[in-house]
Amino acid sequence: MQNDPTEGTGSALLTDGLQELIALLGPENLRHGTEIDLESVNDWSGETGGLPVAWVAPRSTEELSEI
Repeated sequence: MQNDPTEGTGSALLTDGLQELIALLGPENLRHGTEIDLESVNDWSGETGGLPVAWVAPRSTEELSEI
């Protein structure tokens, strides 16, 4: 698996953004780094595009608009 994108250059800014998303959505609705399922790495074509920074699951259109 690839490295955690929240580590390294710019990680403080990225971590701040993830903390804001966690505050908005709750920790149960956000995964990042090694918490992301490998199934979430592939799109419909089956090609791997790399590890996303975060996987989010807003519970409403209001939460989606806040993101």
